[in-house]
Amino acid sequence: MKATRRFGLLLSILFLGCLLGILGMQVVILVLAPLFLVWFINWDESRYFQREQTLYQFSQETEATDDFVFFDTYDEYQYYQEHYYH
Repeated sequence: MKATRRFGLLLSILFLGCLLGILGMQVVILVLAPLFLVWFINWDESRYFQREQTLYQFSQETEATDDFVFFDTYDEYQYYQEHYYH
């Protein structure tokens, strides 16, 4: 798998060099900039998804104790104080 990625990188560098030689720098940037942005957004989204998945698995493995109660919003805290703490 690693060799395949390296070969793809080598081919893309050679292809980029051919494009630069034939078309010029402005056209290559015009074509590759949107592709790079799409790749970067997808990479960041997959990294975020992996982090959320890891946090979800961690939260499923740990058990909540009665000593600590965590709230997402202040409204939840107020509701807890009014209904359960008194």
